[in-house]
Amino acid sequence: MRSLNSLMIQGDAKHWEPEESFMAGGTARFLGDSTFTLAWQLALGWARIDWSRSMQYPAVEKVQYSEVVTQRYGFVEEANGTRVMSPARLAAHLRELARASPTLLLHALDNPERVASEGGVRVAQGMLPAVSFRDGRTTFVIMLDRATHLPAVIRTFDEDDMRGDSAFDLALADWQPVGDVKIAHSLTYKLNDVQIARLTYTSAVANPTFAPEMFALPEDIKGAARPPAIGAVRYQPVLRQLFAGRNAEEESAAAPGVGRLRLVELAPDVQQVVGGTQNSLIVAMKDGIAVFDAPAGRRSRNGPSTRQKPNIRANRSSI
Repeated sequence: MRSLNSLMIQGDAKHWEPEESFMAGGTARFLGDSTFTLAWQLALGWARIDWSRSMQYPAVEKVQYSEVVTQRYGFVEEANGTRVMSPARLAAHLRELARASPTLLLHALDNPERVASEGGVRVAQGMLPAVSFRDGRTTFVIMLDRATHLPAVIRTFDEDDMRGDSAFDLALADWQPVGDVKIAHSLTYKLNDVQIARLTYTSAVANPTFAPEMFALPEDIKGAARPPAIGAVRYQPVLRQLFAGRNAEEESAAAPGVGRLRLVELAPDVQQVVGGTQNSLIVAMKDGIAVFDAPAGRRSRNGPSTRQKPNIRANRSSI
């Protein structure tokens, strides 16, 4: 395992959105099929992922782009140019690369002070023996297959807009030899046991050599590059936007930008905020203002402070 420094992986992917279906409690909405090529510098924690995506939802379209991730910066290349990756998006990628890395158990072995027994943890397969491993700011719960002793499920606990604290699992299967190690070729991601992504490796090559230029930050965006976010990163909204093939940064898509949002009066003291990715409802009460967010919106959290409340009674044209 220590001799595995890099991987070149090709594969297929499918994604679903668990909060959307054609009926309440129904099957998660299918988002689309993808193929990808992953150039992965395991020893450095760098990766380049080239995507070709056939999206079915939220729009029927073909999308191609590349994501480059390092420990210090990330950027996205697409047909209309290259831009830096937001800190939250970069942090989400780094966490998921660490989760899926075939060297995760090796890192745990080398840092026994950060490993603790979790006894048995219940999953769909039944009770599995598990350990937790603190990898930086993330704690992974690693459940082991009783027969093979290989990782079966790797779990984190994430905040979900609709379900609150949720179990986010990566289930590993179809272990095949690659060079001198075994690597899972089937990776299924589940949120509270609902499948939201499935990756299948169609080929994997151990220790290829990559040109440094594949990961180099372009000169024209060096000044805008930012490191990964730290602290309470809201991973699920970021990941689910990426699953939907949206290349617009999650911050600009969710934040109320000047000139993009507008108020539409529905009734006296009742207005709808339209624009952006979701709509919100504002009701002027006698003792304050109530904001009703769409499930994926957080304008009530990110909006103006109490001292800066919009006076929609006095001015219904702006917030």
